[in-house]
Amino acid sequence: MRNERGFTLIELMVATVAIGAMVMVAASLIGTTRRTEQFSKEYTGDLAGLRRAVRVIESDLRAAEDVEDLEVRLDGDRLVRGDRVLAENIADFAVTREGALAHVRIRLGSRSSASSRRGDLAFAVRMRNAGGPR
Repeated sequence: MRNERGFTLIELMVATVAIGAMVMVAASLIGTTRRTEQFSKEYTGDLAGLRRAVRVIESDLRAAEDVEDLEVRLDGDRLVRGDRVLAENIADFAVTREGALAHVRIRLGSRSSASSRRGDLAFAVRMRNAGGPR
């Protein structure tokens, strides 16, 4: 019998399958990482817009006589004041008044049907006219 060195066909096939499985796992991890990064960028941008909108809404409501004086409105999925977009990806926006307080509720929308990300922001602002509703 000859003393041959090398790998058998079975050993090569097992190694090929193992390497293929590792490549598939690595590709899956890379894809997941990219999706997570994209999600984080979008969410961070949404929150930055929301912070900007909250500052404008608070300022406007503090100076307003009534909630109807607020110039911020929902246009599609954008929160706008005049022709300036304050925040995007907004699902709902409501302002109500109880006495001297204006209650604001903003619901952040979901960018895709696959994403269940939503967020609600609620805050109250004391209005200039503390005498109550008109």
